Amino acid sequence: MNIESRIAERNREAEPYVQASCFFGRHAWGKHHFGKQFAMLAVTDVHRCADNLAAAVGYLNGQEALDCGICLGDIHGSNFSETDGTWYTERVLNSKKPFYTVIGNHDVGNSRRAEISGTSREAFEKFILPTAPVMDGVDGERSYYAVRFDAHKLVMVCLDGYDAPDARDENGDFRIDRGEVLFSQEQLDWLIGTMAEIPADYHLLICLHSFPYGAVPVDSTWTQKNLYLPDGSSFYGENISYIGQKTSYGDVAPLADIVNAWKRGTAMKADYVPAANADILPTLHIDADFTKRGSGIFCAYLMGHYHADLLMRCRKYPDQTAIALATTAMDDWQNYCCDLPRVAGTKSEDCVTVVSVCTDFRQIRLVRLGSDVTFDMRERKPLVIPY
Repeated sequence: MNIESRIAERNREAEPYVQASCFFGRHAWGKHHFGKQFAMLAVTDVHRCADNLAAAVGYLNGQEALDCGICLGDIHGSNFSETDGTWYTERVLNSKKPFYTVIGNHDVGNSRRAEISGTSREAFEKFILPTAPVMDGVDGERSYYAVRFDAHKLVMVCLDGYDAPDARDENGDFRIDRGEVLFSQEQLDWLIGTMAEIPADYHLLICLHSFPYGAVPVDSTWTQKNLYLPDGSSFYGENISYIGQKTSYGDVAPLADIVNAWKRGTAMKADYVPAANADILPTLHIDADFTKRGSGIFCAYLMGHYHADLLMRCRKYPDQTAIALATTAMDDWQNYCCDLPRVAGTKSEDCVTVVSVCTDFRQIRLVRLGSDVTFDMRERKPLVIPY
């Protein structure tokens, strides 16, 4: 079977769902409201599975209803130095549509060791800059960026959650683990400025690799049930009511605070003091004023990292929805930490998601292509999430 066509051939029964997710319509008494909505193909945690990435790009090219594709991070299998990244560039450049990239923890090394780690800038130069020809609407200057889809009144902001200082110790190793979730002052200032310029009637979707703060899983068909051990403790070592990621700033949420102020059209000032590594990390100063702009329409956070399908709410602001998608990779590790069994030679070999944003009806729609049956025989059925 041709790699570029295998997702379409193996998922023909899902095609009506894909079409339904990419378009909206209401029909009653001879009157109808019908149109195209924003839709993209999302892959995440590819972890060097080149064939799976090629299959995803092939599906994107053949699906007229999709506007773009995105990789939500963790392109590398292990660390920054394992390859030169050209395998990723070659496959992404085969895309006939815009294809965007987010930096993941493994893409910067997930370590302090200099020989296997890199900076955010180096990850940008390896993965994002070479794919600039298919990153429509991106200036190609930073590892974080925003894209406007004017036809759908949508802005997609892609953040770099591993934007740590490059400070080194006496051995030349990084003083901050490259896998720690951190946002620089520069990136947060850029984000505030970008959000302030979003037109009042546009909707905002934020894409990043993982959460820097606590989130609470929501019971749904898209929330992995076996993320927790039988005693109630989490696979990730947290309480069952909390999913987060290591950060030296502790359980604080500058990103969520900024989004909250933007949603409400208010102003905020706050300082975020590091709870650890205070000799390396700065106090973050947030000064955001969205009062002139007015209240904003926030869709959701979209991410990967957990290798699991998770629908979540921000613990501090339950009206902020977060969606994590299961890994596109297929290997023993994937079968260990995700509830979706993967079998070579079947449609479960792939795992990609059509993510649609219906700004007319304020809905996010998810359709799984490939692996969609869990170990306890539940289905990842198409899901509509209001916002």
